[in-house]
Order: sequence, then structure tokens, then C-alpha cells
Amino acid sequence: MQKWANIICDVFPKENPETYFLASKYGKKNPTGKLFSRWTNANKTNYKKFSTDRTTTASPAALSSDKYYEKKCWLQNNCTPWEQVIDYWKETSGQRIIDIHNASSLSCIFSEWPRCKDFRGYELVSSYIQCFFQIIQ
Repeated sequence: MQKWANIICDVFPKENPETYFLASKYGKKNPTGKLFSRWTNANKTNYKKFSTDRTTTASPAALSSDKYYEKKCWLQNNCTPWEQVIDYWKETSGQRIIDIHNASSLSCIFSEWPRCKDFRGYELVSSYIQCFFQIIQ
């Protein structure tokens, strides 16, 4: 987790790595930080909600590779209208999940999908998490 905390700080230089992960010390039993807390909470509360097969395509209709790369290119170069960004984001979700899992680093993911760093990028990341984990509501 220390590695991921450092990668987050590489992408967002104003962040402090100790905010995301602090190894156990001073006689404490467990490490602390946002990453560790999120990991333990997800394991405890959502264990049954997460799908065991996370490699399946999350989008209802798989896109052809030409359409996927066309929409990916559009997402890399456009940020308005936001409704279209969200539509394209959802349509490319299945292949994007595979691409993200094959990516070599977090900075590579952000360079391929720059809309994540936009002002409203948290909405896209949230929809990615829902799609990836296939949360049952």
C-alpha cells in the first residue's frame, strides 16, 4: 500500500503519502491511512456484494474495437458536453476495465484517461468503481 500512496502523491504532488498509508509503528497493531481504511471497510462490509468474477465485460453491449478507440480518443481530447463524456465513459467501461488492469502504472492510466483528473472526474471514477465491482443495490 505504501507503493500506491507514493504513486498517488506522484500524480497529485500536493498530497502527503502519510495521508494514504502509514505503516504500523509505536506498538500499534495495524497500519493507518485512507487506503488501509478503505481496504478493510470494503472487505468487511461489502464482501458479499463484490462479484467473484471481475474480468467480465461490465457494459451491456460490447463495442467494436474501432468504436472503442474512437470514443476513447474523443474522451482524451474533449471535456464538454459533460453528458456526452458520461455516456461515452459508460459505453467504454467494459474494455476500459481490462485496459486499466493491464496498465503498468497509475500515471499511465491518468495519461490515457485524462477526464479522471477533471473537476468532475470523481463522478467518472465513482461510475468505474460501481461498474468494476458490480455493486448490488
